[in-house]
Amino acid sequence: MEIIYYPDKENFQTAADNDEPLLVLVSFDGNQIIASQIDEAVEHHILLKKAGFKDTDIDKYFRLVVDRDGADWTFVCPESYSSITRKDKKIEEFFKDGMKIIPAALKKIGYDVPIEIAKRYRRHFDVMNNVKLDFKLADIFSPYKEMKRQRPIFRIFYILLFVVAFCILCKPIYYRLYAGDRIKGNVSVTVDGEAIMLAEEDISGCRKVKINSDSTYIAIKGGEFGGYSFAVNIPNIDKEITIVCSQYNWWTVTRFDLDVIIDTANNTVKFEGSYSYVDGDGKIRKGKINELKMLSDDNIKIIVGFYL
Repeated sequence: MEIIYYPDKENFQTAADNDEPLLVLVSFDGNQIIASQIDEAVEHHILLKKAGFKDTDIDKYFRLVVDRDGADWTFVCPESYSSITRKDKKIEEFFKDGMKIIPAALKKIGYDVPIEIAKRYRRHFDVMNNVKLDFKLADIFSPYKEMKRQRPIFRIFYILLFVVAFCILCKPIYYRLYAGDRIKGNVSVTVDGEAIMLAEEDISGCRKVKINSDSTYIAIKGGEFGGYSFAVNIPNIDKEITIVCSQYNWWTVTRFDLDVIIDTANNTVKFEGSYSYVDGDGKIRKGKINELKMLSDDNIKIIVGFYL
């Protein structure tokens, strides 16, 4: 399998380490992957051209936007796909092939994540004999009609597989069953213009802490309504900052990037960054972080995320 990283593998890996969105193209035969941080190419056609191919060849690739939460599949079945003439059967084969080839390709670049199809693309499934996608999954993933004649262990396996696929395609259910850390983020600190490298012992209240080259990654399990606090002790100036991650319902998933900018001369602490959370319809909503606090305050605290 050929893997092409644009502009290079080092830039790709940096983006992957920071859980930035990635553009990924996977050839229909599964023999080629083209991958890039999303800001490098912006759009799949542009990525294909920058990688040295004709942008008119886009209909030879599965198109995805990938991060650690999942892979959003731009589900567009080209007319030229396969020799099948019936549109419903062509789309069904396109879906089956994608669900077989895409996961294997993503694992090659270090991503073992669920595949999601945006609601606006699911209309393509309605042409399959007017049968909705969630029903067709039973035919795609298992010989459902034969299940009664199979041993119980296989029945359980097929039922679980169907439930997982259904949850991936129905985000409100998927996020309620989400088993990963519901709060994840990156924190970077500068003091008087100089980047400060935090150590694991400088962070308290998190389930997981990982020190990267330019930021500190944190993870908190979450799973209940309310605020989840963790503390960051700033080395050298002996100051502790409390960050409260707000979960406006028990099943939302919050992601954030936070820059803590300390100016000792002006006695200020500025918080800048962004966050995202999942609303009641399973849609990802985004917000900005922009607050200013006094460094001399005894209790410096900031709330990250949507709260009522």
